[in-house]
Amino acid sequence: MYKSYEECCLEVGIDLKTPPPELKQHWVAYVGGEAIPARSMNDAISKSSLYEHVTSDDSQKQHSAYFVNRKEKEALGFLLWKKYLREEYFYLSDSVYNVCYDEAEIDTGELGHEKLGKFISRYINVLDRVKLIKGK
Repeated sequence: MYKSYEECCLEVGIDLKTPPPELKQHWVAYVGGEAIPARSMNDAISKSSLYEHVTSDDSQKQHSAYFVNRKEKEALGFLLWKKYLREEYFYLSDSVYNVCYDEAEIDTGELGHEKLGKFISRYINVLDRVKLIKGK
């Protein structure tokens, strides 16, 4: 049975609606070669003309790990989505299915997996109707 891309991602353990962890940032002022924490930008400016808004190392690591994990899980979700989509049209030969998939991929471009699935379905439905007309 065909499942949406979002359902497939949930099946492999990723909820596409879950936002990444928030990056924790803080202000620092540099005085005499030392980084001094500041409560705000104005506080940093009052301490030094050299200041910046920095992200904590732990926060950056968590943020990066989230995206690495998400990319891996989305790739698994995509493979599962393709598997379910192919199973939906089990009666087609691989060559016919691949032509429909390739054409749909060209026509949808970057419109997303759900749009691609709809285009494939539309092309295969047309193909099925032509087969009926020809009596094959």
